[in-house]
Amino acid sequence: MATVSITSNEGKLSSASAVLEVSATNPEYNQPVLRIKQAGEHGGAASIRIDDPNPDIEFVETDQDQKDPAAGKYVKAWGRSGYFPNTIYGGTPNRL
Repeated sequence: MATVSITSNEGKLSSASAVLEVSATNPEYNQPVLRIKQAGEHGGAASIRIDDPNPDIEFVETDQDQKDPAAGKYVKAWGRSGYFPNTIYGGTPNRL
């Protein structure tokens, strides 16, 4: 059972959104916005778990060329048949 739980029952939204957003809005802040510390001793617990019919993780570098909408966008995707290779929207595969 979770120690803290955030639940949303929102319906379809007209634009991209999130249930939880963590923001550091001062551009001079140079520390992690989110840090996950796991104190397990056996390595069996997942630090991040995604339960989703089509799980993926997006990485977006915001200091890239704004003229190219794909610049700095990278995705790690998995599917029912297993791991899919990196989908690269911009940059080079070695960046991820």
